[in-house]
Amino acid sequence: MRLKIGEVSKLLDMPVETIRFYEHHGILKPTRREGSKYREYKISDIFNLTTCMSYRNMGFSVKDISRILHEETLNRYISEIAEKEMYLNHKLQYNIMLKEHFEKHRKNLKR
Repeated sequence: MRLKIGEVSKLLDMPVETIRFYEHHGILKPTRREGSKYREYKISDIFNLTTCMSYRNMGFSVKDISRILHEETLNRYISEIAEKEMYLNHKLQYNIMLKEHFEKHRKNLKR
């Protein structure tokens, strides 16, 4: 099964420009139909695109995602996920402390 960019856009409810952006950054590598200017996206391209969307939601950069999809070993990928998790834990702890500080400050102002 091969789809044109408009079909992929409708299938994933994603703007065509976003698909082209990921193609420009090497995440997608569609083929060109012989004798035509149309791009054709395979199931593997659609899988990479949906995987990319998941990684973006986890805070990975486009450069990191391209590297993960095309270059990284499983162990390196696991390591990167652990680093992101540690970063988010630190950020969460910071935000909890900040929230507690604001609550304390608000209570002191009410006195």
